[in-house]
Amino acid sequence: MAHSTHADTKAPIDWKYLLTTVEGRIGRKTYWIGTLAVLVIGALIQLLVASMAGETAGLIAGLIFLLPGFAIGAKRAHDRNRSAWMLLLFYVPAAVVFVMNAMGLDMDGDQPRTLFLVLNGILVIVMIWLTIELGFLRGTPGTNRYGPDPLAGR
Repeated sequence: MAHSTHADTKAPIDWKYLLTTVEGRIGRKTYWIGTLAVLVIGALIQLLVASMAGETAGLIAGLIFLLPGFAIGAKRAHDRNRSAWMLLLFYVPAAVVFVMNAMGLDMDGDQPRTLFLVLNGILVIVMIWLTIELGFLRGTPGTNRYGPDPLAGR
C-alpha cells in the first residue's frame, strides 16, 4: 500500500517514512531536504568515526547512510513514475569502486587502474543524470502506479 504523504505541502516531514521505506512518492523539496540531511549528517558521522577509529571504520560508518539515501531516491523515482531499480545504475558501480578502494585495487603503483577510472567516469555521468532526473524534473501529475501526487492539494 502506498504511503500518502503531503510532505511537499505545509505538513512537517515524516522522517521515519522518508528514511526507512521505499514505498510511495515525494516531491523535489522533500527530496532535497532529505538528501542534504543524509549527506551532511552522514559525512559528519563518517569523519567523527574515522578520526576516532580509523579510515576503515569511517567508511563502514558511512555505509549506514546508503539505505536512507536509497529510500529517498526510490520515492523520488516513484514520483517520476520510474522504478527504484534505476538507482542501481549508481549503486552497482559505486559498490565496485568502494570495494576496489577498500582492497587497494584502485591503484597500480602510483597510477589509477583503468577499470577504476572507467567506473568513476560512469559514476559521474550517472550522478549528473540522476541529479537532473530526481532533483529538478517535476513528478508525474496526479496519482501514478506508486501512489498519490505529493503535491496534491497544494
